[in-house]
Amino acid sequence: MLTPRIELTILVLVNRLEGNSSRTMEDVRYGFLSTLDHLPCDVIRTLWTIQSLDIGDTNRDGCHSEEMLRQAQHLLELVRQEHSRLNFEKQELERFSQIKARYDSHLKKQPKLKPLPHHKPIKIKITMKSRYPEAEREQKLIQQEHVNHDKTHKPETETYCFCRDVSYGPMVACDNESCAIEWFHYPCVGLSAAPKPNEKWFCSDMCRKQYSNHRKKSKRRKR
Repeated sequence: MLTPRIELTILVLVNRLEGNSSRTMEDVRYGFLSTLDHLPCDVIRTLWTIQSLDIGDTNRDGCHSEEMLRQAQHLLELVRQEHSRLNFEKQELERFSQIKARYDSHLKKQPKLKPLPHHKPIKIKITMKSRYPEAEREQKLIQQEHVNHDKTHKPETETYCFCRDVSYGPMVACDNESCAIEWFHYPCVGLSAAPKPNEKWFCSDMCRKQYSNHRKKSKRRKR
């Protein structure tokens, strides 16, 4: 595993810092290049912090040494935690592998069950004959007569006027007794009020002529 190598590198760095060793930035950086790609993000960030310190500055050498020592110790703790986590995951994988092996062995020992044969569903059709066939025929005839009666005897609504609509609002009657329509709506014939009582009203010139001819024939018969 890579962890012992990382721990060894960090311990060397801690020993050098405790002895106030004056190393340059290049020495620290190149000492960790072989392990940077294998570390977690937190460890890499800590390494970059260590790398960014100006170790070559003699005026601040003591302050930087303390910071480097603190960062190196923190890095060592992170590596140990990572090492513990990896060991735990390895143990878990081994435990799951053992469980899977036991399960596979148990399946192999089980007898193979034959699939059940596929059967088509049984269809049952029950037909019952009536004990009174004549009563059934009469009932069907009565029902058919009711249906035919409803179809042929639908109530028809009476219509009037040229518009062939139902009766509504004020209406006027043609004075020609032979008029085929007889009653008319005021708006359809251009009336806004009822005709005067002593005046005759006709729906068309044809009705007017028919009324006049009828009057002439009646007078001739009286003579």
